[in-house]
Amino acid sequence: MICCPTVPHSGSHLLFVELLNTDYKGINKKPWFHWTTDFTETGENTVIWNHLKNDAMVQWKKLFKQHPIVTPIRHPWRIAQSHIKRQKKDLKEFHEHFNNLMNIVDKYNPLYIHIDHESRESDIKKLSKLIGRKVKTDWPVSKRTGCLTHTHDFNGVVPLPDNYLSFYESTFRGQ
Repeated sequence: MICCPTVPHSGSHLLFVELLNTDYKGINKKPWFHWTTDFTETGENTVIWNHLKNDAMVQWKKLFKQHPIVTPIRHPWRIAQSHIKRQKKDLKEFHEHFNNLMNIVDKYNPLYIHIDHESRESDIKKLSKLIGRKVKTDWPVSKRTGCLTHTHDFNGVVPLPDNYLSFYESTFRGQ
């Protein structure tokens, strides 16, 4: 079983459909893994996915102690921009989930998949080793994301706390 806690708009669909080849929405005809949001399904080929809502953290922590964690991540400004653009909401939910990623999930040493960063290929190699399958994607790391380096400056585009960027930079540990 694999735990996939995510912040909305961080790249979970790419992770589930392209990289983990799950049965998410019936897209893959020969899936490797069963995808679910049910915290009680713990079969060997199960990927448990859910957002990092405060009320889900107790359940997540129980699973984190026993199973590997893979989570997609994008530059925090990109996640915030996408959140606003797609959901036309304030950033309250984004902050809740991102803070849980920084303050709880990170303590369990997850495998971060940097969705729109050039280090993604290195992350995918680690994912291949973790699941024992050759993982690849044809989905390009696009220059239009503006995040090819983790130090790209989006300051002022969407105001975010300083610790978000320093946390994001810390997710490149061991690269």
